[in-house]
Amino acid sequence: MKTFFLILFLVVAGVHLVLCFLQNEKFRKITKPMLMTTLILYYLTAADPIVVLLLIALLTSLMGDILLIPMGEKWLTAGGVFFLASHVIYILLYYPGIVFSEVRWYIVIPVVIVYLLVAFLVIRLIKDTTPKSMLGGLYLYLVINTVMNTFALMQLMSLRNTGALLAFFGAISFFASDCILFVVRYYKNKEKLWKGAFLVMLTYLAGQFLITQGMLMNMGMH
Repeated sequence: MKTFFLILFLVVAGVHLVLCFLQNEKFRKITKPMLMTTLILYYLTAADPIVVLLLIALLTSLMGDILLIPMGEKWLTAGGVFFLASHVIYILLYYPGIVFSEVRWYIVIPVVIVYLLVAFLVIRLIKDTTPKSMLGGLYLYLVINTVMNTFALMQLMSLRNTGALLAFFGAISFFASDCILFVVRYYKNKEKLWKGAFLVMLTYLAGQFLITQGMLMNMGMH
């Protein structure tokens, strides 16, 4: 069954990305809730045992997807809360795999600075066309995402295996997706962006899948 649901996820993701590329708003709203649903089904059939925290992270992401379908600040905030919860859960999942004596801080600290700088530049890019009440929350969200990425990096340094590498690349992709999303939603010259929704979902789906697959491998699941 796990192979069936993996193929189903990849097919649904492919169809959704094509719809995003074609800017078909009507049908991509229909396929969007199916993305995390099929990834969850894949996880449930691939995991032995099922790690409840990871399942909750995927479920909160599903809720975030659904809440981000409508436009507007209230919907973005509501969806952001669920995605923030998923980032916090990913942090909790990475933590047990970290051996702090193996962490190379001379690498971690500059990487964190780069993340925070990118987050700052994104907020600066959209600040003139974003409601002032939203800016602080958006930056805080990217900071938490940075923490999640930092823990993924520290896990990679500790475990040094393929699963940790996949999870780290997934975290990077998730961060990129969030940055692109904020620019797509609020940048004043968004018409200059190439296929914004497509890029958001491409990096998002890659991030979620790689994190899930990486954690499956690290937890001894097949």
